[in-house]
Amino acid sequence: MAGNGTTSTLADFIWKNAEDLWGDFKHTDFGKVILPFTLLRRLECVLEPTRESVRQTYLTHKEGELDVDLVEIAATAIPPVCRLMDYGKFKYQEQKKAAEAKAKQTVIDIKEIKFRPGTDDGDYNIKMRNIRRFLAEGDKCKITLRFRGREITHQDLGMALLNRIRDELADLIVVEQFPKLEGRQMIMMIAPGRKKQAAKPVVAEEGTALVS
Repeated sequence: MAGNGTTSTLADFIWKNAEDLWGDFKHTDFGKVILPFTLLRRLECVLEPTRESVRQTYLTHKEGELDVDLVEIAATAIPPVCRLMDYGKFKYQEQKKAAEAKAKQTVIDIKEIKFRPGTDDGDYNIKMRNIRRFLAEGDKCKITLRFRGREITHQDLGMALLNRIRDELADLIVVEQFPKLEGRQMIMMIAPGRKKQAAKPVVAEEGTALVS
């Protein structure tokens, strides 16, 4: 490695050249053109003793003996964070994580099922089967009961129908919005309920008796 004397001599030489070039540039251009150039040249001179070893390391890396890449892993950090790693492997792992996260996301749709105060039993049963299917698929259901004409004067019939639906599905649902009148329609929101865990069988220890 060059001694302090050699480095100082090179630095003096570079700065002397910079001063000689001063006359060819405006004062405001010195910092933009000459100064960066001279600083880079000074760095080259200082790093000259290690130039060959750096070059060999680069060639070794390029040939694949050091199978790593400089990867920016936190671009928004100050300063940005980089790491030497296998970029192909890193990209594969990131894609795998993204796929796993996407698989865990549950898309919940809201299905609307419409009733009338006078819905007959056949139509009612078909709609109830659809509601059960939607709930089994994890979807929420918006039960809408629409009044027409003078039917609005019989809101008790609509309430009775919605309560019937709620009671028949009691073991399957959580009521998120109880029946509420909005304009000429009554709305109830239901969602799949949590499955109840089966009771664990009681096992008697040796020498004890079960009392019912």
